[in-house]
Amino acid sequence: MELKRILAKDLRSASDQAMARHGPDAMIIMTGQYQGLTELIIAVESPSHSTAAAAAAEAQATSSAANAPSPADAQPPAAEPTIVTTIAQEPLREIVDTIRSEMAMLRQEMLGAGRLGSTSHLPAHSPEVRSMIHHLLDEGVPGRLQGRLAPAFAQAQTAAEALERLGELLGEMLEPVFTPPEEDDWSGVHVLYGPPGAGKTMMCARLAGMAVTRLGSQGVAWISYQDARLGAWSQTLALAAQVGVDAFRARDAEALAVLLDELDDRSTVFVDTSLGDGQRLADELQSIVHRGLPVHLHAVVGADASVQTLRRLAASAAGETMMITRLDVAGQPWPLIDHLVCEGTWRVCAVSGATNASDRAQAQVPRRLVESTLLPLLGHRPGAPPVATRPDTTEALHA
Repeated sequence: MELKRILAKDLRSASDQAMARHGPDAMIIMTGQYQGLTELIIAVESPSHSTAAAAAAEAQATSSAANAPSPADAQPPAAEPTIVTTIAQEPLREIVDTIRSEMAMLRQEMLGAGRLGSTSHLPAHSPEVRSMIHHLLDEGVPGRLQGRLAPAFAQAQTAAEALERLGELLGEMLEPVFTPPEEDDWSGVHVLYGPPGAGKTMMCARLAGMAVTRLGSQGVAWISYQDARLGAWSQTLALAAQVGVDAFRARDAEALAVLLDELDDRSTVFVDTSLGDGQRLADELQSIVHRGLPVHLHAVVGADASVQTLRRLAASAAGETMMITRLDVAGQPWPLIDHLVCEGTWRVCAVSGATNASDRAQAQVPRRLVESTLLPLLGHRPGAPPVATRPDTTEALHA
């Protein structure tokens, strides 16, 4: 794929040029002004992927050559105000696919908009419930989740009643997703992957600390795998010393296999990676799996993750187990709740905050996730004082 830059006197002229030269499949990436002209950046298929466009261009060139004036009358053609910039195909295709996916999601949201706010679900005699629903819609609740939340407001007479029913409904929907693992589930090799900044290293530190209290420091190990980020290894060493576990470093799959062979006397080994593609990671670990080692892959995602981040994670997932981080700083985790409830493919085995590595990771009834979701609504209740309580305290629901 290629990025093309078109300069014209106005946006209409630039759009007409883009349509004439590259057809209706050209996608507008950005518009702006450059030296008094309108600048249009579009993404088009490269020639190797656009046979029809190439054929059309060739036919147009043949026609122009047939109607061209004689060489004596010919004049140098005017320079076209178009600059073509070609970048790596895969990153550009990923950007364009992301934009298309976001546009498709916006169309779905527009088609499903108003489900929760439709008059059929808003009691006309309860203005405070109506106000709470409007506040909820302002928080960006996904359209498909609105239909599932509507029963909580259908018969509510007051904001307090609506809030209580909403909490119960969210708890009922989320509880089957949260399945605390048994003690034996934490034995073997556990590999954490996920998008950058999801909190994989901090989650690994919490899990290792919990395992140390149960098995002792000699029964647990921590391996940093293919993490070349600046300062990442120093952070791993500091956190490992804080929780009292031995830390090792593996630069590739072969080194990881050697380390795991040397650590075969450890009951639990946690592998912290910088990779976000679960399928790629699973392919790299095939040689290790063939040795008979029990390897478990866990996706790690922040509670404040966007819809697109969650979709990319699901598309490249190598299992159904998810760990949620940064729950104490995610004010509106509606995209995550929508993904967990409506997709129905994940099993949450651990939940943690964002700050202290010594905090225990939890895998229980999703009370904290429900509380952090309802926290903005608590301050919106008529007559309610400002809520400054952390979402990990039980008093938040009863403020």
